[in-house]
Amino acid sequence: MAARQNQGHLIAIIALSLLSVILGVCTFLGFSGSAENADLKTKALADLKREQDRSNALESFKSVLKGMLGVDGNPAENPDLVNSIKNKNIAELTSDVEKMVAEYQADMLRSQSPDKKDLTYRGLLNDITVALADQHSRIDTIESQKETMRIELETSRTKFGEEIAALNTTIADLQVKLKSEQDLAAEERQKLSSQLEEVKAQFVGVSKQLQNEQQGRQTQVTELNNTLATLTKDNMALKQEIRDLTRVNTDIADGRITNVSPTTETVYIDLGSDDGLRAKQRFSVYDRTETIYEKYLSKAFIEITEVQGPHRAQARVIPQPDVEDVLKSINLDQVSGLLTPDQASNSRIQFINSRKSANPILTGDYIISDVWDPGYMVSVALAGNLDVDGDGLNDIAVVESKIEQNGGKVVCKHDSAGNKTGQIDVATRYIVVGDPPAPEETAAMSAFTDILRDAERFNVQKISVRELYNALGFQGEAKTEHMGRRIGTKFQPRLPPPSRPGESSAYDK
Repeated sequence: MAARQNQGHLIAIIALSLLSVILGVCTFLGFSGSAENADLKTKALADLKREQDRSNALESFKSVLKGMLGVDGNPAENPDLVNSIKNKNIAELTSDVEKMVAEYQADMLRSQSPDKKDLTYRGLLNDITVALADQHSRIDTIESQKETMRIELETSRTKFGEEIAALNTTIADLQVKLKSEQDLAAEERQKLSSQLEEVKAQFVGVSKQLQNEQQGRQTQVTELNNTLATLTKDNMALKQEIRDLTRVNTDIADGRITNVSPTTETVYIDLGSDDGLRAKQRFSVYDRTETIYEKYLSKAFIEITEVQGPHRAQARVIPQPDVEDVLKSINLDQVSGLLTPDQASNSRIQFINSRKSANPILTGDYIISDVWDPGYMVSVALAGNLDVDGDGLNDIAVVESKIEQNGGKVVCKHDSAGNKTGQIDVATRYIVVGDPPAPEETAAMSAFTDILRDAERFNVQKISVRELYNALGFQGEAKTEHMGRRIGTKFQPRLPPPSRPGESSAYDK
């Protein structure tokens, strides 16, 4: 920066010298005759004006340098001085001042801190001096700490040397004791070796005996595994046979529609009092062209309103279950293993397609009930909390009444106190499973578990309340109904209706 300052002074001296020469020339020209040398005078004045501007620019340049150095002037004035230099349109000075200002700003930016006030090279030098002094102070502190640590290290070495000497003495004593213990151990080892030989001799005899027993047991295990494999295979075959037998699909209907009144949604069927029919019983209606009546694919549901004769009854058409409820029931059948994934998928497709097409009830259509057979009461078991209307209460009495209305009977159930009524046997066809009791209801949980275990033992088909209501056609109606009066149970044998379309029912004949 000193070199730059000297350069500024040199430029100023050169400028003043040139100014003096120009002034002398101008004076000479003035005395030479103004009229003849007017052009030279004008040129000389212009040159004089440029030199004056250059001199003023150099003075401003010098002031900028002083401001940056902090010798004289204020750096805050530098922008105005720099602009005054640029306004003189002196290319080399403008370039120099721009470079100098850029370097100055870069230097100040690198050294600037939030609390720095003196933004000059003098201030920067003072900051460097203070920083060096602080660094020297830190070095002195570190040297002092280093000396302190050296003294502590020497003290620690002396202390550890004394401790090592004491440990060496202790090790020598322990080595003597170890030698004594090793001698005793050698004697003990000799004794144990003798005992080991005796044990080995005994082990050989026991091993031979154990080997013979293991061979015999292995033979038994092989025979038992073969027996188990045979039983497992038979059990799987029996379970498959039971699943096939307990599927809802059937090729025998319970009865047929004998007459239809489309205006009043009333139909008549060929079942009556001699068949054990009674009011409130419900049936699924299948088209008269069907030969196999698949679950969920019925065209409608009917409910008996009046038993009019031995083999005649009046019924009303009731609403179909919601599509969502039926699809949920198909999903439950798939989860419980009653339907394979392919069967469940086909059932969903066929059910949705059946809902898309109109298929009215016609004379000759077949009727089927899952919990009623002519002259026979289907046995049903109940387990868990059977909440029908979603109020959180156990509606077991309502479910039981629905089953009885449709000709079935509840052979086994339990209440919330854990009291179990009835027993499941091989004749039980369905078990309606609800939500398990709460963990703190130990008695109810025990009864619930016992009933499920018996159902598994006798391969009873498990269904939910939703599935039961779908099968009976109760979904979508009021949650409670009045019980109908019971009809006598004077059952008479009845031939099954024709299973092929085109044939009339027994009542029509």
